Amino acid sequence: MYESPSISLRETLHKRFEILETLRENPQRKPELVADVESSRSTIDRAVAELVENGCLENVDGEYHLTPSGRVSYSVHREYIDRMDDVAQTAEVLNENPSLKEMDITFLREAEVHVGDRYIPESTLEPSIERLQNASRLVGLAPIILTSYIDLVEAAVDENGLSAEIIIHRDAVKRLLDFRDSFTEIVKRGDVTLYVTEDVLPYSLWVMEGDRKDTAGVTVHQHKGVQGLLLNESPRAVSWAKDRLESFKEGSVPYRPSEE
Repeated sequence: MYESPSISLRETLHKRFEILETLRENPQRKPELVADVESSRSTIDRAVAELVENGCLENVDGEYHLTPSGRVSYSVHREYIDRMDDVAQTAEVLNENPSLKEMDITFLREAEVHVGDRYIPESTLEPSIERLQNASRLVGLAPIILTSYIDLVEAAVDENGLSAEIIIHRDAVKRLLDFRDSFTEIVKRGDVTLYVTEDVLPYSLWVMEGDRKDTAGVTVHQHKGVQGLLLNESPRAVSWAKDRLESFKEGSVPYRPSEE
């Protein structure tokens, strides 16, 4: 039966990646490989033969070196492993909210993961609270509004001069503004701008901008409680989050205090 070269290469990389990684910066002879990867000589013989057959290794005076194709194969497979590690790390949080299935791998890569505490779920928010206290600007989606969120935003506005843009569903606006006069006041002052949308907000995505680093985050809610938090400060992740937030703002309208 015919086997596609790409299938053979994928299977070989999956099985023999440790060999390829060992030889990437340090070409070796087979006896040295046996000692380095702690495998039998027969296993090394089979692994090297498969990697040579798939064009990843070549024998130079008895030492095995990665070919140009082998280096490319190494880089591609290394990236695949890293991406799968990112997905595995975030799985417990992501699976709490089915809407998170659309999260971009750019955001998940190297995300800082905080899983909700069973007994004190809102303690999970501590890393984001620390960043909020040093932020000059906050932009975020608010599918769920907890009392603690109102307290935190008010304090950051009054004490640190935070400006905030919050995208909220139209049905929640009156409830939010009726909840506390002091929050309504900071909306009237323009310290907090509400963007009103008819769209369903899938998750609590936000970006905080500060003097040092901008941070993108997703707060995961389930059954009206905090189930987890994902944070990422990489420029690519922050850029993706900002673009996503802009797309929601484009489908919303700024709230005017006279509307309610």
